[in-house]
Amino acid sequence: MRVCFDPQTFLRQRTGGISRLFTDLVRSFSADPSLGVTAEVSLRLSNNAYLGADLADLGYRTTPGWLPRSVLYGPWWLRGAHYPKTADLVHHTYYSRRFLDPGSSRPQVTTVYDMIPELFAGTEGFTASHLQKREYVAHCDLVICISESTKQDMLDRFGRPRGRVVVVPSAVGPGFSPDLPPLATLPRDYLLYVGKRAGYKDFALLPSAMAQLRSRGIDIPVVVVGPSFTRDEEGELARLGISSVFMNRALDDAALKQAYAHCTALVQTSRYEGFGMTPLEAMASGAATVIANASSMPEVGGDVARYFEPGDAESLAESLEALLVDDRARGELGARGIERARLFTARRMAERTVEAYRETLGL
Repeated sequence: MRVCFDPQTFLRQRTGGISRLFTDLVRSFSADPSLGVTAEVSLRLSNNAYLGADLADLGYRTTPGWLPRSVLYGPWWLRGAHYPKTADLVHHTYYSRRFLDPGSSRPQVTTVYDMIPELFAGTEGFTASHLQKREYVAHCDLVICISESTKQDMLDRFGRPRGRVVVVPSAVGPGFSPDLPPLATLPRDYLLYVGKRAGYKDFALLPSAMAQLRSRGIDIPVVVVGPSFTRDEEGELARLGISSVFMNRALDDAALKQAYAHCTALVQTSRYEGFGMTPLEAMASGAATVIANASSMPEVGGDVARYFEPGDAESLAESLEALLVDDRARGELGARGIERARLFTARRMAERTVEAYRETLGL
């Protein structure tokens, strides 16, 4: 079976979860012929870091950072969708209309990662259309959702499409391990928060919870990996009297893996995630995790993560306190998290994807 992945995610992202997902798929198909898939991406040059680093032996290259992305987009702007005639199916990686191939008779596949723009349109800075996701879902013969939660949200918003809908969980990326060396620039003990903070991410819960913990005599630094604190965030930390507790860091991928491996616990405050990759990366690193009991998070955390009620700072403080005062519980959760993360491998993701392809092709 020959599968062609469109280049959208590799043109849009230099790094990121979506391009990581498809890099892992192509690598898995290439590494194991028994899966029965010959995969290719319909471009050779990309500004995506994973493509050049992980798939260089397949002929893919990462362009210099100074090259404008528009240059790489050029052929798609001029010609529209163009895929090899030898491909048995085309798997789309994002939702720009120019990459859809409506006149083709061969099956087309799309992946739905989340329904965040549709659920939060008008309040979170997204447009209601989220490009043409609805059009892709309606047109494609197979729709892959990365969690049961995302699948249900999609069906609730779009209705049941004409194509098949299957769930294929994402995989944790390579290199996450509890055995990495610590970062000298981080404290010995710390809570870790990773990623964006605005809107549905509910980051404001964490300062409030930490202020409550301080009032109970529990004080631990919080390392926040992501954009610099906004003026409003700095003002809120100062108002709560905990500015000294929070430290903002910009870490590359290698350093972030080290930060995961040595944190006291990973905290994710988000009330919605399409999958919950951050907790999964933490579990693969041997870290205890504290996450909201919402959307897809329980699918990832299972009975290994500690949960709090979404949107409730007091509930978050209670979950953190229970974990911080119990060294044994943290150690057990960290060890069990490593085992649970092994359920989310690139190999398993590839196997489930192949099964969905075959059923769509009637093989």
